[in-house]
Amino acid sequence: MNNSINFQTLPNKSAFLSDKLQNYLVSSGPNLDSIQLALIKDTREKTDMPMMQISPEQGALLTILTKAIKARNALEIGTFTGYSALCIARGLDDNARLTCCEINDEWIEIAKPHWGKAKIDHKIDVRIGDALTTLRAMPMKETYDLAFIDADKNRYPDYVREVIPRLKPNALLLADNTLLGGSVASESESNEGVVKMREFNRMLATDESMEIVIVPIGDGLSIACKK
Repeated sequence: MNNSINFQTLPNKSAFLSDKLQNYLVSSGPNLDSIQLALIKDTREKTDMPMMQISPEQGALLTILTKAIKARNALEIGTFTGYSALCIARGLDDNARLTCCEINDEWIEIAKPHWGKAKIDHKIDVRIGDALTTLRAMPMKETYDLAFIDADKNRYPDYVREVIPRLKPNALLLADNTLLGGSVASESESNEGVVKMREFNRMLATDESMEIVIVPIGDGLSIACKK
């Protein structure tokens, strides 16, 4: 087991696992290094919303999937302080590229020193600004081998409409928080965020160009493959 960190200090982002089982899952899985731990610590200390950071097990899965498909060109919508970008970039070959869309440049400034220490910063191209505006300015052609969405939940349906046409055949589309703590399955939940997430999940489930599974890891991670 990984004994390099006190796992009780890591937040349990899963509504589907007890704290005890979550601690076991993380301690038996991703072997976090000093760069990842430092970024987790900086995110806690320098932001008001550390829970926006993906969980260690999600990060490990991002790296594994990126490596498995040998992604050459990746896209991220919502970078926050850069943990997910770090994980994706580590799965990319040295001459591959990750384009990150993030609206908050202060969060990117937290990320940059850690990307530099990990020696993956040359793989990352950050686009500061509204993600939809950034996406719509990109060429409408099959470009990306992998895309990860983890931004404004109310806009997930808009993001996926822009992203799917830009995915190559057999590309992966990943999206975080797609179970919203289980609220997407509750008929009594009708706030805009839940309604939009249900719409997003339904769009992927009924899109004949995509194969989709929702994995109950973290707050729900959708994994879709373009046919």
